Amino acid sequence: MKKFKFYQFFSIVCLFFLIVSCNETNDLFVLDGEDPKDLQVFELDNEYLAEEAHDYIDFNYPSIGLDKSYILIGKKSFGFEAVLLNTESLSFDEGGQYKFNRKEKSSKENLKNGKNGKCDSKCKSPRDKVEWIKLSDLPNGVVDYLHKEYLDSMFNGNYVLDSVAKAGKIIGLKDKDAVSKSTYYVVHVKGLKGILYFNDKGEFLKIHKPKFKRHCKKLRHLDLLKSIKLYVEENHPDHYIVHARKVRTKDGKVFFLVKLVSSDKQNFVVLKFDKDGVLVTS
Repeated sequence: MKKFKFYQFFSIVCLFFLIVSCNETNDLFVLDGEDPKDLQVFELDNEYLAEEAHDYIDFNYPSIGLDKSYILIGKKSFGFEAVLLNTESLSFDEGGQYKFNRKEKSSKENLKNGKNGKCDSKCKSPRDKVEWIKLSDLPNGVVDYLHKEYLDSMFNGNYVLDSVAKAGKIIGLKDKDAVSKSTYYVVHVKGLKGILYFNDKGEFLKIHKPKFKRHCKKLRHLDLLKSIKLYVEENHPDHYIVHARKVRTKDGKVFFLVKLVSSDKQNFVVLKFDKDGVLVTS
């Protein structure tokens, strides 16, 4: 009898911790307009984080790398979550547009001591401060370098500077007390796989090439599998596709996400298909 009571007590304790764990997971992943209970969450192969989210991280956190990435799938929308090496957690919508920044909530000790219990230099590194600027506000040396080394050859001399490049001014903090500062400029040229760095005098320093390839691009209607388009036409004739992505999870599973909107733009639906274009219902 005592043995039975012990197992009964043990089962109750396990159930309690399971419930607490589920609640922490729901707290960790949030998608605007969605009930956390309805969310499907998959850890991604980092190369399948939305390419726009990768660009945001490269520009705004140049000294801090990406640790993990996730896809969050709701009933009406989907989004991405990127956890950095300093445990900051960034949320992005299905278009890869930045939404908000929140600390990873899975473990308070992780936030205090770093990912592995000991805070290394990457964990302590403060976030770089980026101020978006017009290209006309760049030092002359930067603009001259861009024309000579990249723009003239890449666009055959036919381009408008602001339409082919994006620039930012960064004040990088060298220590946690922000006593010592260094200023530099970053420029991304359309079609160039990397971000150009310049010092405050406009002298070229380096090109930062992305650590991860960008495989998660927005899919055009013509890029979708025929079976997916046919399913939408037959089962959602009053809806049309507004967004689609192909993603791959960390364990290698590939699937397509398609977001639909009704003709009156009042209702949204998210559909999930496997790699062959077959609807996944769970």
